[in-house]
Amino acid sequence: MSCVDPIQQLPNLDDGIISADELDEELADWSEGIFRLRGRRFSPVWLGEEEADAAHKEHGWSID
Repeated sequence: MSCVDPIQQLPNLDDGIISADELDEELADWSEGIFRLRGRRFSPVWLGEEEADAAHKEHGWSID
């Protein structure tokens, strides 16, 4: 995952087990097409092939 907004830095990712108390909220978020990371809401944007190629060139990403 990469944040392309020049003003904001994406926080370090943390991954782990979701507690039973948080599971309902997590599943509701997934149903809405969002996810939360350290108090912020994100919505992934899937790029088409041409857009993805342009983003790779613009941001120096590689698929190695």
